[in-house]
Amino acid sequence: MTKIDAMLQRIFPARKRQETAQPEATETQATVSPSKLDSLNLSRTLPKTANLSDEEKALISEGLLPEVYGELKAIMEEDGVDAAKKAYRKGKDGPFDPSFGDPTHMLWLARKLQTNAEWQRLAKEVQPGDIIIETYNKPDDMISQLTNGPFIHARLCVSANPPEFIEAVGITGNSQDATNNTVRWSSLPFSEGMSVRRIRPTESVPEPQKSRAIKEAIAFAQDQLGKPYDYSYTNVNKGDGLTDAFYCSELAYLAYASPEGANFNIPISKSAERDQLIVAANDLVGALDPHDREALLDETIRLFTRNPKPSGTELVAFLVDNIMTKCKATEKVTATPEDREKLKNNLQRLMEGKAFPNLHRTIDEFNADEAAGKYDTPVIGWGKEQKNRLDIGVGLAQDLGNLIGTSGLNYQESIKAGWDVAHALLPHSEVLASFLYGPKDGRTQMADKVLDTLEWLKKHAPDLPVVGDLGLGKLPERAKPSLKTDFVSPTDLAWANLPHSDYNVKSHFPIDQKGYEQYLKEKQPVS
Repeated sequence: MTKIDAMLQRIFPARKRQETAQPEATETQATVSPSKLDSLNLSRTLPKTANLSDEEKALISEGLLPEVYGELKAIMEEDGVDAAKKAYRKGKDGPFDPSFGDPTHMLWLARKLQTNAEWQRLAKEVQPGDIIIETYNKPDDMISQLTNGPFIHARLCVSANPPEFIEAVGITGNSQDATNNTVRWSSLPFSEGMSVRRIRPTESVPEPQKSRAIKEAIAFAQDQLGKPYDYSYTNVNKGDGLTDAFYCSELAYLAYASPEGANFNIPISKSAERDQLIVAANDLVGALDPHDREALLDETIRLFTRNPKPSGTELVAFLVDNIMTKCKATEKVTATPEDREKLKNNLQRLMEGKAFPNLHRTIDEFNADEAAGKYDTPVIGWGKEQKNRLDIGVGLAQDLGNLIGTSGLNYQESIKAGWDVAHALLPHSEVLASFLYGPKDGRTQMADKVLDTLEWLKKHAPDLPVVGDLGLGKLPERAKPSLKTDFVSPTDLAWANLPHSDYNVKSHFPIDQKGYEQYLKEKQPVS
């Protein structure tokens, strides 16, 4: 037997599952099903202290370093940090956060906890089955913008002393980390700038239901280890590949709510306003009849959450090259590089507000004559109004003709593809532009103007034909806020009607729902 094997055996002595009656479980013990006991709990032996400093002994005594730290340090000093991590991870299926089980990280974290009362309180209060939800207190954080809430990440606690978690990490992870974009084990996070809300879904549940729910939630999370991160942001997990993937709050939520998990109700806080961007991405892709909806959603969300944010030209190129080429409604009109370049030019004109000059001119003339009272006289006024309405139709037809003429496509193909793209893109164009460029950016204001124009046309000239039997009344309109019922954001979880505790909250950045919504109102730029 090698020295490292002997040390491993001291830390993790072989154990057999007991067939006799077990003692009544504490809350921590109750989180682990008997079949998974060995992989979720360390076997605590007397720590090796000969190689420990007085500071390390004190940190162990305070509960800030794990009891096995002495053994791990000895392994690290003799065989290296990778051997120590291997010892700590024994009995657990990976993957793992790179620092998970690293004695040097344990010591660093213990020192941080010792000097920060709020984080120390969290480390000592968090229990298996708890969900912690994190924010860096920045409203312009990518996830905060995507979900319109303060919280950006969630993870499920699976054991305590020291706290250990299972998380799905993707957007908020380190792109250089090989275990990013997966479900993995992680340690307690720490940042002076981070605030945390801890929720305990089983707080008011009596035994034995509480213990059973926690065990099943943890078992569910453990079963997802190694699965990919879900950039399509849907709670549907009934297949292979991208449909069998998890984003952070989905994993924590479904661990409790899924029939395969605890089958336990979590009263999450949903908001149509907070869901707007996720709804927009789903509608944009879904409306064009994609061959692989989840894969396209994955690509789309990755683009939206990229740093730096995409330019208008990049967004147009993505729409044509990555979305339209992979959707049944538009694949024929994007078959060749020449087709795609012409479409990009037209879409760029649309984004810059240059595609409908005649339409905007005739609407401005109509509104100016109306404001001047030129429609008020019984006969002449009525005739003037009808002429201006006809001019609007002519102006729109001229603009459409110019777009079709420069597209390189035949008339029928252009109309059908244009109609499909318009109904996919235009309803959410202002929401998308506001997210990508900010509410006061010229591109966002142009999207708002286009939607205002469509509303005006539908109201004042709904029967004016555009092509065939398609009248202006059938043009797309501004999307109304709606819930994404198969999506749960970190903020939806954090604001659930559940017992909670907050840690390291910053005075300048409220994380409760009422305070945060008021904060956003006060931060809105003045027009």
